[in-house]
Amino acid sequence: MEINQRIQILNGFVHSSFAGHTNTKKRDDFVHYQMVLDYFGGDTEEGRAAYRQFVYRGMNKGETSPLEMGKGSGIIGSENFIDRIKDLYLSRLDKSTHREQPQLKEIRSSYSPEVLIDTFCALTGHDRDEICRKGRNSIERSMLMEFLYRFCNINQPEIGRYLGNIDYSAVSISRKRLRLEMDKDELLKQKFDLILADLSRIKI
Repeated sequence: MEINQRIQILNGFVHSSFAGHTNTKKRDDFVHYQMVLDYFGGDTEEGRAAYRQFVYRGMNKGETSPLEMGKGSGIIGSENFIDRIKDLYLSRLDKSTHREQPQLKEIRSSYSPEVLIDTFCALTGHDRDEICRKGRNSIERSMLMEFLYRFCNINQPEIGRYLGNIDYSAVSISRKRLRLEMDKDELLKQKFDLILADLSRIKI
């Protein structure tokens, strides 16, 4: 089936949330669109357009079924989404359930944003005021944004307020840049993983 035909079918499928994610006039009250659109810059004209193009590219390239991505954990979504679900919900399961499901061993404790920032600075030797200062751009600052998103129950606009009142789009761009850099730089990825492991082990 040609890509244009696929897009036409998708746009006409009333049981999909795609229309509401890309057109505010086609929304249902019971769907929370912000959560997905935050990954693309927010619920703005630009964010909705970015989400639309993301879906179209996936249809054109014949992406692997998302059901395959969920094997082993039962959770389908991006790495950040999976981490967020684990932090918010799976940590409530009792120990006997964890023993029956080894994949849940990576569940992490939740931090308050203030405690996480202080802990991150202690682990990395950075000054809190400096790393949180608006206009400061560094890999470590991007790491802090990522850890705030993973470990704390806050969204990107809230992260921006902790880091010098920057816009949520700046947080999104910084986190994306970090992931791209880690894909290219194995030493950077190792550094990130070490800090992640330390944060995971610390009891709150």
